[in-house]
Amino acid sequence: MKNNKKSPSRILIIVTLMAFIAGICFTLNNIPLQNINSTTFYEVLYKDDMLTGFHSFLYRLLGKNEINNFSVVRDKDGYLYHANFWNNTDISMKDAAQKIRALQDIFRNEETGEVGTKVVVLMFPSKYDKQRSRGYEGLPYPDMNEYADDLLQYLRRYSVDYIDYRKWLKDSGRSSADMFYLSDSHWKVNTAFYATVYLAEYIKYRYGLDLDPDHIYLNSDNYLRTLYEELFYGDYALKTERYHTKADSYELIIPGFDTDFSTVSESPGGRIVREQGLFSEVLTTRRYINEKNEYEKEVYKTYLGSLHARFHIENLLNPEGPKFLFMWNVWSPEVAAFTSSMAGTVDSLNIEYMDDARIKKELSENTYDYIFIGLHPDSLDIKHFPYDFKTKERQDNNE
Repeated sequence: MKNNKKSPSRILIIVTLMAFIAGICFTLNNIPLQNINSTTFYEVLYKDDMLTGFHSFLYRLLGKNEINNFSVVRDKDGYLYHANFWNNTDISMKDAAQKIRALQDIFRNEETGEVGTKVVVLMFPSKYDKQRSRGYEGLPYPDMNEYADDLLQYLRRYSVDYIDYRKWLKDSGRSSADMFYLSDSHWKVNTAFYATVYLAEYIKYRYGLDLDPDHIYLNSDNYLRTLYEELFYGDYALKTERYHTKADSYELIIPGFDTDFSTVSESPGGRIVREQGLFSEVLTTRRYINEKNEYEKEVYKTYLGSLHARFHIENLLNPEGPKFLFMWNVWSPEVAAFTSSMAGTVDSLNIEYMDDARIKKELSENTYDYIFIGLHPDSLDIKHFPYDFKTKERQDNNE
């Protein structure tokens, strides 16, 4: 008697074929009807990168929440993260804290003990947080928060001021949907705006400097907002394709009040560009918003162009205002941009393109009222602490 049962291999082939056809149908369904007649099958595969996207689509069909050999992992709410099996670093948090304390000490008057330039560390939040994120058991999510906690503990020991934005977000009750993109590592522009508000409020409370006495720059109603629905796929989506996530929306926020800035930007390659104009003209760009390829819309570069070695901003409407320096990897350029409306001068140094000599040169040639050292739990490695100041107050590593 003939056995009519299909073998497991035949079943797998059928399922794979069905998934491939479904993927093609999904792609065709997203092409405007008026273009169907002029769109060949080859163009469908090429334009939408179907041959690569099918791999991701099949993963979704099989219910897998990791892709590209654990390059990217997904949580239960659809958020993507870079996978990290090790969650370790190449610098001790004690040494990192001592480096920051030594930098702070160069602004200390040896006779009076008073500190001229204030140094404040900004600990930005990681997208993944085991207390907030709903991850799948066994997947290697990036979680460096224990190192961040350790660093802040040492900063307290060495009397270095800091703002822990992780605690701020937790206390605010904001969800991941309010704060972060599905397919990108950065937080949303609206979150960055309110982080700037919190920074200004902290400076007023801690140091008595009121950056907005007339309640103009910290008032959300005084800003123009444009929401671009389902605009882009972020950096994680480049490794997963569209079938593993949804397109993210993007909100552009610019001042509705008068602005006039003079800027000097230096690219990592040394190219200098000088501009003058409104906030919307010199502190933001529409290049990435207008990019046609949704996978190349690097909207995190919208403010300050993001990818710079140094960005200098002079507020021509407030030339006598305080002078701020941000030393960081430019994880949130929006914060520096929004702060510039309340300052006289704002400088941004991208620490990833700086060495010890360049940083010492910048600090010797410029005077600042506040230096903000921006850090992120995922960037607590030695390359983000390239400076090494030798001062009398430097703590001994063996202490």
